[in-house]
Amino acid sequence: MVDVKEAVGKAMDYLKDMYQIDQFKDVLLEEVDLSEDNKFWNVTIGFTRQQESTSGGPMATLIGQSTEFKREFKVFQIDAGSGALRSMRSRRGE
Repeated sequence: MVDVKEAVGKAMDYLKDMYQIDQFKDVLLEEVDLSEDNKFWNVTIGFTRQQESTSGGPMATLIGQSTEFKREFKVFQIDAGSGALRSMRSRRGE
């Protein structure tokens, strides 16, 4: 069985493989839980990503305020037996 540290490591590896995380800030482990049937680890990783803002208008672009940062969360479901990725989904912030 994959332990919690291995499950978190697998989730981080999948995040690195699927995204250019060098563009992310504050990549943090947010939550980990083992499903009630002990078959899956649910690993939530949060990060801050820079995004273009559409709310500032053209003047914001001219004075360099056209970007904003948004906190995002990804939940990775890791098979507790094999360590394989079962699913990845987005979760809204609280």
